[in-house]
Amino acid sequence: MKRGLKQTSPGVRTVLGMGWMLLSGLAVGPATAANWTGGGGEDRDWSNADNWDTGVPTASVLANIGTTSKRLGQAVVTQPGAVCVRLHLARVANTTGELELLSGDLTAGAQQSDW
Repeated sequence: MKRGLKQTSPGVRTVLGMGWMLLSGLAVGPATAANWTGGGGEDRDWSNADNWDTGVPTASVLANIGTTSKRLGQAVVTQPGAVCVRLHLARVANTTGELELLSGDLTAGAQQSDW
């Protein structure tokens, strides 16, 4: 499968590889947030808890990639089963959020997800 790059606005990129990004109608309500820190070294792996300030997002957690504390966020999904209640890429001004799906999948709630 050929990789595609979708540029939705300046500073926001979603890179689709062999995986699939699924947007579903997960319940939306007050959610805790996990902010991408990239603290797991150079791996950029979504499933590495060291890359998030509060651990890997779950189905009830908002995932923020590209925040004021980490202006360039670059995450990679390499396993099936990645989830978050909502996904925000570069929602803060002057930030960049990138999500690359190399394999596996990510399920994020479609309501109020921004990229």
